[in-house]
Amino acid sequence: MSGAAAAPVTRSFATSWPNEGGDFSKRVQAPSEVEDLLTPDGLTEHRERFVAAMRAWYREGKPLGKWTIPYLLRHTAYHVLDHTWEMQDRDLTNHATTGAASER
Repeated sequence: MSGAAAAPVTRSFATSWPNEGGDFSKRVQAPSEVEDLLTPDGLTEHRERFVAAMRAWYREGKPLGKWTIPYLLRHTAYHVLDHTWEMQDRDLTNHATTGAASER
């Protein structure tokens, strides 16, 4: 993707990944660097480690400060979903080149 449409997507992911890869996953000692999350393989590896860490943390009944594992899971999922909604609200399509504007 290039041009103006790429910028909103990049900004949205740029704010989502540091939270997931840093703040959220470090709570269960499974942090990742943002650079690790920029490739499909890196993102998959991070998420597998993050989920495995949450499962182990929950199974062992370890304290997580004021958060619980179910809350961490819901908070992470909501955070990603919220960014998805933001992208959807921005309408990243180019109606002039797709012909969609003439269909309205």
